[in-house]
Amino acid sequence: MAYDYFQQAEMIEPENPKVRFGKMLSLVELGRLEEAVRMTDKLLKEGTGDYFENLQVHISLLVQAFPL
Repeated sequence: MAYDYFQQAEMIEPENPKVRFGKMLSLVELGRLEEAVRMTDKLLKEGTGDYFENLQVHISLLVQAFPL
């Protein structure tokens, strides 16, 4: 599964923003939304990767994971 490959890639390149973003998207596909929210929150706080792309995904995940 993709998540396993991204975990392996993260062990090789832990600071690679594309690897971290891919891992987060894999969590979404697995339905692990709360973990994905925590990961996008961390990416935003660290300034890792494309800020606006991370923000857009983060907001979308918040709406899905914590509906009103």
